[in-house]
Amino acid sequence: MEVTIEAKIPFQGVILVGLFTKPIPEVLPRYGTVLSSLGHFNFTGVRPGTYFLMATALSWEMKGNEILVPHQTLRAKAEQPIIVGSEMVIPQQRLLLRGPRLDDPPILISLPVLMKNFLNRT
Repeated sequence: MEVTIEAKIPFQGVILVGLFTKPIPEVLPRYGTVLSSLGHFNFTGVRPGTYFLMATALSWEMKGNEILVPHQTLRAKAEQPIIVGSEMVIPQQRLLLRGPRLDDPPILISLPVLMKNFLNRT
């Protein structure tokens, strides 16, 4: 599954992007990664199911307390769930990072834990 991540404003930092099994990211994503820049990447080996594509971004200028309590991070989510089937072609996904809105789901996962898990895998 090909994904393109862009931003409404200039951005430098890390982007955490994941495929979640629920529309609220209350647990770690089923599939996730950490990116060092905007652009294109691919999720590979995604099993059949329904997923919700979401991302949040941590700029290099953020302070420690802003990372631990991510109320102001840039974020993005796909408008529709993504249905993956064994013979289905998944259209390219595009996420546009923007500031938080009132209707955004809360970011309940621990961003440091997600980053640590990713670094342990690489």
